[in-house]
Amino acid sequence: MDYKTDGNSLDNSVHLECKALCWLITISFFLLIALAIPVCAFFGLGKPVTIATAEWFNRSGALTSIFSLISGTLLNSYRVSYKGLGFSSVDKSGIYAKYRRYSRACQFVSVGFAILGSLIWGYGDYFLK
Repeated sequence: MDYKTDGNSLDNSVHLECKALCWLITISFFLLIALAIPVCAFFGLGKPVTIATAEWFNRSGALTSIFSLISGTLLNSYRVSYKGLGFSSVDKSGIYAKYRRYSRACQFVSVGFAILGSLIWGYGDYFLK
């Protein structure tokens, strides 16, 4: 059977879904960076010769907190764009509902990394001494 659909609305929903995936991939990328920084610093990767490994690991906590807060800010912008603060389009609401579980997981990971980064930043040198 051949169903006739409005090509513009189909193109718009595909565009909105691709845009949502770009948001979520970008957020995931920042979370991955937030995780990789303290792991690399723990093993001394990229450490200058004049700095002790414990101090290098301690400094990585600041970057972990920054990247997790950036991902949290992007996640909030994604939610406002797709869920809205009030009424939103049916296409956007459906796309938000489709990726809601993943965005919630990103939210919890982002908050967890911010807390972990703060702990590493404050007490990271005690972990390695």
